[in-house]
Amino acid sequence: MLIKTKRKERSYFILQAAISAVRERTLFLSKMSEHAELDSLLQNILMSSEIEGESLNVESVRSSLAKRLMIKIPFKKTSARTEGVADLQMDVFREISRKLLRLAKPPQPDI
Repeated sequence: MLIKTKRKERSYFILQAAISAVRERTLFLSKMSEHAELDSLLQNILMSSEIEGESLNVESVRSSLAKRLMIKIPFKKTSARTEGVADLQMDVFREISRKLLRLAKPPQPDI
């Protein structure tokens, strides 16, 4: 029982650290301008695609993200691929903190 409780506590603290990191990132992004947030998300997508050996049109991805963030920029033609990548990035950005918060309930002592 003691080992099980220790594992739960360790998992809880790991999740709390992850939540803290997400909160810090959210706070950081909230202090940035709209365009800086857009550029940050764009860089994340471009770096990920580079790691995977994919080539994406930067302006197309930027336009796709800007639409989702409701940022007014001169829009370029987008593709289904860049729209999908932008959707994925936004889903991850919005949902990760909610999921982590739901999982990070304090461990209940075994009775």
